[in-house]
Amino acid sequence: MNVFFTVLLLPLGLLTVQPGFKPGRFVATGKFRLHASVSRAFTMFEPIGEKEWAQGWDPNPIYPDVIKPVEGAVFTTREKGEPSIWTITRYERGRTIEYSVVSPGHDTTQISVACKGIAESVTEVTVSYRITGLSEQGNEYGLEHKSMFGSVMDHWRERISLALAAN
Repeated sequence: MNVFFTVLLLPLGLLTVQPGFKPGRFVATGKFRLHASVSRAFTMFEPIGEKEWAQGWDPNPIYPDVIKPVEGAVFTTREKGEPSIWTITRYERGRTIEYSVVSPGHDTTQISVACKGIAESVTEVTVSYRITGLSEQGNEYGLEHKSMFGSVMDHWRERISLALAAN
């Protein structure tokens, strides 16, 4: 129990905004289609399913001690060089998953992924990101992510499609 609280509370001291710093807010939404049933496509956006297509994705569980796609699950990643704390804030199996991601001293991000069946084996995926910079580096990341979001969605579609075809 103490480890859980230490991991979650330690970053709070790092979330202070420097005097004169203006946090930026960067919002981007994209859509793409996958040739798979909605139930199969949706698994690709769950924490463990993402390992099938996202190179370097290696989530580490905090709570519960095995990563499960449930509301309130907490895990960490090291995508930005330092730990980011992820919490599943909404989970509707086969439909919607939402994450809150805190990268202390860098940014805080809300991610929403919604899957909708278009046909028996076609799924429309809508992905939304809201990034708030906690530093100049976080603002730069948010601006770059927003400007490249179309390319990011194309990359996701390609990588996920390959993973779906392989299984």
